[in-house]
Amino acid sequence: MLTPRIIAYLRAGEECGDPDHPGLRVRRTNAARVFFYRYRARDGALREIKLGEFGPMTLAEARKALGRLKLERELGFDPQLEKQRARAEARRQREAENSRAIRWRKWSRTTSRSA
Repeated sequence: MLTPRIIAYLRAGEECGDPDHPGLRVRRTNAARVFFYRYRARDGALREIKLGEFGPMTLAEARKALGRLKLERELGFDPQLEKQRARAEARRQREAENSRAIRWRKWSRTTSRSA
């Protein structure tokens, strides 16, 4: 069973799974210990999605987050693809806003010159 003590003693580069909660893993980088969910997608690809960092997120919270993501998968959603879609949509919105701002600046410059 994965415990906070085991997580605390992980060395850089080590990774550990929780046998009681398949898919929940924790990896130690140089600076942080990160919880993530590793799963196999419908197309057979091995995917993982970050849940949070140990410290701000407790082991219990990571297990709850894992449960939510597993439920989403049972409903037919792929958490990693949903995250990618959300990022792409946010990027499109930012680009649209930037485009509007640029057009507004160009328009305001041309109208101020003609006045």
